[in-house]
Amino acid sequence: MTAKEMTKRTLCASTALTVLLSLQINTAFAQQTDEETALENGYTADVLVVTARKREELLQETPLSITAFSALGLERANIKNLVDIADFTPGFSFASAFGRQGDRPVFRGMSSIQGGANASLFVDGVYVSGSSQSILLDNLERVEVINGPQSALYGRATFGGAINYITRRPSNEFTGRITAEFGGHDHTEFSGFVSGPIQEDKIFFDLGGKRYDFGGDYENTFPGLEGEKIGAEKTTAISGSLMFYPSENSEIIARVSYSEDDDGAYSIGLQDASYNNCFLDVARQYYCGEIAIPEGAPRHETNFYDEGSGLWRETLRTNLTMNFDFDNGATLTSISAYTGEENRVIQDQTYAGEDNRGFFRMGFITDNITEKDDYSQELRLTSPADRDFRYIVGGYVYKESTDGLARGSSDAPDAEHEFNGSSSVTNYAAFGQAEVDVNEDFTISGEIRYAEDKLEVETTGMETFKATYKSWTPRLTADYQVSDNFMVFGVIAKGNKPGDFNTNSALPAALQRVEEENLWSYEIGFKSNSSDGRFMFNMSAYFLDWTNQQLTQNFIPEGGGSPFSYLDNVGKTETWGVEVDTRAQLTEDLSVSAIYAYTHPEIKNFDLSADSRQEALNFGFANGIVSGTFTPQSPKHTLTLTGEYRTPVGNGDYEFFARGDFVYSSTRYAQVYNLAGTGGRKVANFRVGLESEQYSVALWAKNAFDDKTPTSILRYVDVPSFFSRRAFGVSLPRKQQFGITGTARF
Repeated sequence: MTAKEMTKRTLCASTALTVLLSLQINTAFAQQTDEETALENGYTADVLVVTARKREELLQETPLSITAFSALGLERANIKNLVDIADFTPGFSFASAFGRQGDRPVFRGMSSIQGGANASLFVDGVYVSGSSQSILLDNLERVEVINGPQSALYGRATFGGAINYITRRPSNEFTGRITAEFGGHDHTEFSGFVSGPIQEDKIFFDLGGKRYDFGGDYENTFPGLEGEKIGAEKTTAISGSLMFYPSENSEIIARVSYSEDDDGAYSIGLQDASYNNCFLDVARQYYCGEIAIPEGAPRHETNFYDEGSGLWRETLRTNLTMNFDFDNGATLTSISAYTGEENRVIQDQTYAGEDNRGFFRMGFITDNITEKDDYSQELRLTSPADRDFRYIVGGYVYKESTDGLARGSSDAPDAEHEFNGSSSVTNYAAFGQAEVDVNEDFTISGEIRYAEDKLEVETTGMETFKATYKSWTPRLTADYQVSDNFMVFGVIAKGNKPGDFNTNSALPAALQRVEEENLWSYEIGFKSNSSDGRFMFNMSAYFLDWTNQQLTQNFIPEGGGSPFSYLDNVGKTETWGVEVDTRAQLTEDLSVSAIYAYTHPEIKNFDLSADSRQEALNFGFANGIVSGTFTPQSPKHTLTLTGEYRTPVGNGDYEFFARGDFVYSSTRYAQVYNLAGTGGRKVANFRVGLESEQYSVALWAKNAFDDKTPTSILRYVDVPSFFSRRAFGVSLPRKQQFGITGTARF
């Protein structure tokens, strides 16, 4: 039996055993779980309220595949960012490949390598453009992760799924928290907030701030820079909210946040062409098998510019939400938002310190400055929730503009930045939902959105590209309450991803416009919990028909020249999968959970360009058309097992806790050929400490056994061979880390 077969059988056996044990739990516990105790569990679904469908609903009564985290749940699982959230969400995978930039969330195997992401993040209902990895979670009330197309209610770039961050509301009572954290690799974190009334029952405020430092966990091996830390991160953030009630039937919340990120060069290495072990008789060669961290990585030339290397980013976010309640119980909601962001990235993109060729520079050390502004306005009317017929109608406007400046190492270090193109997006949409209770157990709902996406791009050569993309995205949902604690549901939904442009002037005109992607999703599932709230078991199965798929291709200019990648509509993928989320309170002190997802995203037809087709022919794909493989950067299996023990100590004012999490994900392939991959990732995290209503202290370990599996693999070029051979960029994982966290609440 091979190691891969053993891993697969072990995963299946452990998952089956967990489910069987959970199903046999005796639900005749004497003590009922009230709302306060349930919420303290941090993830209890029967009392957690979500707004995934733009109205308040109990999580276990919402007919969608949703994973939700309360603020306490985030703290107890030591969740710090979107990477951690993905570890505890079935069907959602997120790997940090290029530091805290370039988000590529993967829902249900729907990955993307170039172009826009296939899923989006929202903060208080506001779409977040660009990277979200440095958005800190300290001021959140909860997080909601929704699997499957959300285009009908959320709009652009949510055809894979959506993540909602809901920030903490100001309090009518004075309350606050101070947290200090210290960990390995020069990690420190200080955060706090204070909230309370300015005028009791009328005006409330919330102020918070955070300073986060991570010194980096890898050492540079570039000559003359040996020992320099790679992978450092630093964020300073402040936020404020003001909530007031102008009248009995109106509520206004104003939010503002400002953050500064100052990161070093991100942790990535290059597996050069000398490692290639298959198809060696082909010009570019390839690597087959699991890729490990290359010897000597990371090796970056970080001192070409006086400023060094890394990411510098400033972000300002503002949000004004107004709710007006009418006498008939309907609510009119207005959400107005503005985001301004400026970032600069300097990076050695040879990934191996190979830019200097002696007599000339290759230009692979880049210095890019990007300025982005976006505005959005949503207006919606929501009917009362206690009627047999409920509705939502709304409109949405979004405008985004981006300008870029760039320079490279082929010029002198003191060369001026040059114009690097600009783009603008204008999105208009109208959406609605109608839901009816056919009887007290059976409910059906329909949603639809019409959107126009206007895209304009100006290139460095002052060429202008314009296009308008129009779409209809419906969703039909039905749910049946079999009993008080068991609900089945079904969803049919269409997803849509906006189109794009390739602006490289070397491309033929026919390859410059990229059409929209489309998806039809079919899902059935059930949600169940025991009558005493100590056991929950949710499961869903789905089928996705994904067409007009955007994928990177290779292009070699006529007459020679360096090959480059471009985006094209070449693919069709069919995906089916199963997701399981089960949790149980085995005893008064011991709780366990198991989260598992099996994803089968099979490529049916990728009709590649001439250069890419020749590579596919070399690798044995008939007629140069890729089929029968899986989408890249998407693990087939993900599994998270958690056990937590909590018991009172002393006079009962304090509680001792101990928690362990085991996170597994199977290999992520670098490209559609499925030849080179990361191998399986196996990470163990632990947390132990004491907690009271006012104070807590925790010792913790992340990646306790120092798993060295790369987080992502990028098919790349071997710069020393002047791009003639294939190489692979290897994103390096966070190393083993130990730390301590202390919190005081008042």
